[in-house]
Amino acid sequence: MRRAVRVLPVAVLLLAGCTEAAGPAVDDGPRAAAVWTAALPGEIGAPQRAVEAEGRVLVRAERGLAVLDGGSGAVRWQRPADKAAAVALTRAGVVLAEPGRPVRVLDAGTGAELRAFTDVRDRDRFTIGADAAYRLRPGPDPTLTAVDLATGAARWSRPLRGAQTVWYVRAAEPLQPGPIAVVPVAVQGVDGHRSIVSLTTAAGDQVATVPIADPAGVRLAAPDMLLAWDTQRTACDVTVTAYDLSAGASRWTATVGQWLLSRPDDAPQCAAPGYLAVAGDWLLTLDPAERPQVRDVHNGDPAWTGPAGDYPLGVAGGIVVTRTDHGRGPLAGYDLSGGERRWTTALDRHNRTPASALNEEHAVVGTTLVATVDRLDRASDAPSKVQMATAVTAFDTATGRQLWTSTGSVRLCGTTGDAAFACQGGNARPPELRRYRL
Repeated sequence: MRRAVRVLPVAVLLLAGCTEAAGPAVDDGPRAAAVWTAALPGEIGAPQRAVEAEGRVLVRAERGLAVLDGGSGAVRWQRPADKAAAVALTRAGVVLAEPGRPVRVLDAGTGAELRAFTDVRDRDRFTIGADAAYRLRPGPDPTLTAVDLATGAARWSRPLRGAQTVWYVRAAEPLQPGPIAVVPVAVQGVDGHRSIVSLTTAAGDQVATVPIADPAGVRLAAPDMLLAWDTQRTACDVTVTAYDLSAGASRWTATVGQWLLSRPDDAPQCAAPGYLAVAGDWLLTLDPAERPQVRDVHNGDPAWTGPAGDYPLGVAGGIVVTRTDHGRGPLAGYDLSGGERRWTTALDRHNRTPASALNEEHAVVGTTLVATVDRLDRASDAPSKVQMATAVTAFDTATGRQLWTSTGSVRLCGTTGDAAFACQGGNARPPELRRYRL
């Protein structure tokens, strides 16, 4: 599935012998100036993602993290961190969970350590919520503990009775973020059956058990709804079931397709994992005939089905935005209610790879689609040659018109209500984070 804002290392390649005639062939639209550009300390490496809250921007980098002023981009503080660490910006401060070390809560303004959870073991796993961390302790008697981030004290601790193996706490990679009322835990019982056990965030009461076939095919679609499917199935059709985590009952079941294209010249094939994404109240997917489909995520009813080969990217303002030609062609916008094609926007001819950055790194904010797009730039030292780079580009979802594209070679690595963050790769010295106005 194409996931919004998945950050990859940036490589800028000079295409030897590749020439372009002078003119607009490599001019892909108006260039936007960043609101600010922040040079990150070299010791923490290139930025990978950025989130903003209460005027502060938390940046996760290759070897650490930094907090920037949201208005100016000034670096307030930074510190090294394990590349496998979980980092979150919460009401209590910045939470840093590194493997085999105490979980720390840091002051978001200064980086000073406020408190640490010392009772941490190497195999413990954490999910960080708005005001609590949920610690899963595997072992012969697995337990789930909710730790108050403001005090460091345990709110509650519950044994997972009958569990022989525990994979994770909360569904990995939630499709739709937001406050959670229940905490899902993937377990395998002593009888060999796999399931999701859900406990309330308030008191740790076990409220439901949902059977699953594959712990990898589980995603949160809403605070109390879970989607489950079998990622091992390689046929075109796969059954997706939505479960109510508060009651344990299934809400709906639907058959979707698992179409995938890995190279520009390949024919589309059916392969796991399935094509699933949630955009607000809508589930974006492909059907077994490789047609784009938008379903109501709450009841599973299809709202719209488009032409085969168009891969859905997002829904905004009643418009379904797709990538045509099996995910390697122009963008297209369709009316959600009637299916009428409203517009088509051609992309740079070098952005035709179905696994390209645009398919993987995009987000819809209001009525703007912002994405990482491959493009060609003239080489500064050789005007007859071009270099292939990446840019953050914004499109109006109502008309398909390109609003702006960034300068330099950067990738989309985060969005807020009115801004997009662009990360520069490890080749830059020093690496940079940029803020663009949406």
